[in-house]
Amino acid sequence: MKKVIILFVALMMLLSACGQSEPEKSGKKSQKKDLYATGLEYKQDGDLENAQAAFLEAVGEDPDDVLSYLELADIYIRQEKYQAAWDILHQGQQETESASIADKLLDFNNANVICDSDGKLRGKSHFSDGELQWCHIYDYENELLTGITHYDTDMKQLGFVELTYNEAGMPTQSYIYYTNTGSLERLTMEYNEAGQLYKTAEYDLEDSLIGYSENTFDEDGYKIGEIHYDAEGNIHWELSYTHDVENMQSTRITKFYGKQVGTSEQTYSESGYPNSGKSRFQGAYDFQISYDISYGGSHQRYESFEAEQSYARIIHYNAPLAQLY
Repeated sequence: MKKVIILFVALMMLLSACGQSEPEKSGKKSQKKDLYATGLEYKQDGDLENAQAAFLEAVGEDPDDVLSYLELADIYIRQEKYQAAWDILHQGQQETESASIADKLLDFNNANVICDSDGKLRGKSHFSDGELQWCHIYDYENELLTGITHYDTDMKQLGFVELTYNEAGMPTQSYIYYTNTGSLERLTMEYNEAGQLYKTAEYDLEDSLIGYSENTFDEDGYKIGEIHYDAEGNIHWELSYTHDVENMQSTRITKFYGKQVGTSEQTYSESGYPNSGKSRFQGAYDFQISYDISYGGSHQRYESFEAEQSYARIIHYNAPLAQLY
């Protein structure tokens, strides 16, 4: 009889446990949804601190919650906490193996471009082995990019360049940066009566002239020459162009201190922009140029030399072939 009673009690306890398991699971799912929804509400209200807390609790309750990882990364980006954004994405990728999180990590690791969930370009960063090396943060005024600030890993400001424009919307001041360190240099632009960019000068952040370049154009408005001078006015290197307008191609000859070091072919899109591609020159330097116009409507020209730091010439506006190349 005792055995029967014990078996009966055990059976009742088992049934009771089974009866509670499904509601508990349902409750956890509901709690996860509630935390995510709560986080979104806080975020939409601009309360990023409470939104962050809700999403952190959500991934704590469910480590497979892909959406909450992405929302956390977006909040950190908006707070300019790029290392924290990378860390939470890396954690999420390890937990979920999500393709969406992997794509976002690629922005950090490869493109070095920081965009929020609205697609707005917030800045640039450079990571090495998962550690932030430097970052740039962009300033906007009425959606117009007006400044760039360079920070180190501890978010200590290392440099700033103001971006200015003329009445036609063309930049009168822009910047270049060295890709290894993120350090900035200032560019000034001057235009001729036809609105073509005919002179660009480069300065360090102490306002010392580094060098300048001057462009020449043919009667149809296409650029046919570009001469670069050092700070003392000595010719450093020269570019000459011939254009095949029908096929949207150009041939460029490069001379370095008067010696021809290479010839390259450049193709253009139908809208007149250089395609993303590379041109290599053999001679005094192994020289490489690539173009990228995929973010924020800006045109970015990356230049690198063998055994020298790479740098990127950033032009934040849309300009036709005749004005730039």
